[in-house]
Amino acid sequence: MATEAEGILRINAENCQEEDVRKQLNKGFVPRGIDVHCLPGLIKAWFRELPTGFLDSLTPEQVMHCTTEEECTTLMKSLPQTEVALLDWAINLMADVILLVDVVKDYKRAG
Repeated sequence: MATEAEGILRINAENCQEEDVRKQLNKGFVPRGIDVHCLPGLIKAWFRELPTGFLDSLTPEQVMHCTTEEECTTLMKSLPQTEVALLDWAINLMADVILLVDVVKDYKRAG
């Protein structure tokens, strides 16, 4: 599983492969045998290329002073639905990666 690869959100694939895979994905084709770091790299690029950031409607102070789950929930309710959906998806992806990193580390220690 790709989310189990070391450095999955940190290590980039070869740029030439990312461009080729991006072109294929844009045509609706999911290529096989690509570098495990390619799709996470494309996800990061997609977020960078959005016309606006999904937290742009918040001030840095609002984000920095949000320290409890209740405060975060209230802050999220002030965001447009599209931004809430993007933030939720990104947080869930990162949570999945973190959980799997712990599983892989435990497996390596046991082995």
